[in-house]
Amino acid sequence: YENAELYFEVFNQDGEILPWGEEKDEQMIFELDNMELSEVHIYVFDKYDDWAAMHQGKREDNPIAKNAIFNAEVQIK
Repeated sequence: YENAELYFEVFNQDGEILPWGEEKDEQMIFELDNMELSEVHIYVFDKYDDWAAMHQGKREDNPIAKNAIFNAEVQIK
């Protein structure tokens, strides 16, 4: 995926999308506003249309999730 455009979406343990904050130095900062996180689910897409459909759904249970080229679950302690 050298020089490829990748799009990602991140959800909390309840399947709710994490709201974007600002982008700084090629890093995305999320606005958690006292949200308790025990895990995050990350989806990476190589097609903008797939990412847009996932983003518009605002929920992790969107069927377009199967089109992700990578996904991971990260436990937060």
